[in-house]
Amino acid sequence: MIETIKEKFLERKIEYLVIGGLIVILVGMLILGKSSTATNDKKDVFENTTTTVKQVSKKSSATIYVDVQGEVNKPGFYRLKTNARVFDLLQLAGGLTKDADRKNVNQAKKLSDQEQVYIPKIGEIKDNPVSTSTNENQEQTGSEEKININKASVDDFQKLNGIGAKKAEQIVKFRNENGDFQKVEDLTKVTGIGDKTLKSLQDQITV
Repeated sequence: MIETIKEKFLERKIEYLVIGGLIVILVGMLILGKSSTATNDKKDVFENTTTTVKQVSKKSSATIYVDVQGEVNKPGFYRLKTNARVFDLLQLAGGLTKDADRKNVNQAKKLSDQEQVYIPKIGEIKDNPVSTSTNENQEQTGSEEKININKASVDDFQKLNGIGAKKAEQIVKFRNENGDFQKVEDLTKVTGIGDKTLKSLQDQITV
């Protein structure tokens, strides 16, 4: 009889151990499940935050701020897209006034961040027209004047020896599409401007 009791006790003990083991496994699975959910939640929050920061950064870098003064109807400070031109700025500023010197306004010129654009009045600029910028197209060097190839208009370029209307237009077009010249030698990148032409211009131009 004692043997029978021992056998039943052992059987119950085994059952208890099995049940206990199952309980431990279930509890472990629940804990792991919660931990995994929490980790995923943290990952989602991090990814959403990163995405938001990238979007804000991208939005900030996609705009520029430009100040326009002179003969415009609404002078002031404006925000534009990075590829905006003077024409776009003038639209925001209410257009040119009736006294604006339109011949000295290069509306095709690309704008850059923190730039100030000045629109002159008729008769204000008598010599060497500018291309709608506070920086002068020409710099005084001794007794000679050099034309700044990053600011000059089509009319300015035609004042140079060997530069006609067609070449002048090509230079301005190249500059508008590719940005400012870093050095005078960069002019040779423009179609029709070779080393020989550049040599004849070097004493007349600057950047």
